Amino acid sequence: MVKKSQSKTKEKSMPNGKYVQKTLTCSTCQKFLKNTQQHNCICKRGIVNIGNSCYISSVLHAVAELNIYSTLPEDSQLGAFLKVLSTHSTKAASPRIALCEINDLWEHRNLQEDAFEFFMTILPLLQSSKFTYEYLSQRLCEICHYTCEAVIREDCSIHMEVNGTSLQEQLQSSVEPIDEICKNCSKGYMMRYKNISKAPEILAVRIVRFMVNEKTGKPSKIWNKVALPAEVTVNGKLYKLEVVILHKSKALHHGHYTVYLRNKKILIDDEKVYYNKTLKLDYSYYYLAFYV
Repeated sequence: MVKKSQSKTKEKSMPNGKYVQKTLTCSTCQKFLKNTQQHNCICKRGIVNIGNSCYISSVLHAVAELNIYSTLPEDSQLGAFLKVLSTHSTKAASPRIALCEINDLWEHRNLQEDAFEFFMTILPLLQSSKFTYEYLSQRLCEICHYTCEAVIREDCSIHMEVNGTSLQEQLQSSVEPIDEICKNCSKGYMMRYKNISKAPEILAVRIVRFMVNEKTGKPSKIWNKVALPAEVTVNGKLYKLEVVILHKSKALHHGHYTVYLRNKKILIDDEKVYYNKTLKLDYSYYYLAFYV
């Protein structure tokens, strides 16, 4: 639905013989339209929560915004649903039929699940090659510095450690411990060094917010603020932050997922869609980020 803008516009003929067109404004997203323009806005439809399904909603909105579902069959219910998310309606869309299509991969049991795991599960159905990057992997002992031969591997996501090191620095090179004792000295644990050699088309970043508590031995959530840069560079390729998925909780097994479309300033919370929202890039709830 569109309504007349409050700005003063004239429709009468000007001295140069030209006419000033009416100024129309979308009543939902406030985008300016011409009187001859169809309702082609940034408006979004929410998704009905069918029982602890916010993690599904956030991922599906991210997939729709990134436009990575063109490889789905024409009769795909999931594909049709993702297209619906880009249309405006005051009524939220139900994901039930679309989820029936992926029951063999993921069956929703009305339990709170992990958004990243859901994303990685359905990724093979989509244009997963857009997320694929190559990296040079080399293992090194932390004590004797025994080094294994470097190999080239592939992955679809970056795991950002919450250790005070910026995402840009971690993209240059990263070090992660692995559960492997050095065969050379039998004392030290091996460390894996990673350097990206071939950049992806879309950069998916998972912020590692889970750790094992040394005192209790139980997993816990790292809820520190994480600074997401608006732009990063990988091998000379510039990426801009497009979509962020947030997990609002200080615990692992419960909480709430929402999704933020940064360039459009839209925050989607299940059935609710909020426009003209600006979130700081230094936030404690950021969990998944997509750079394009």
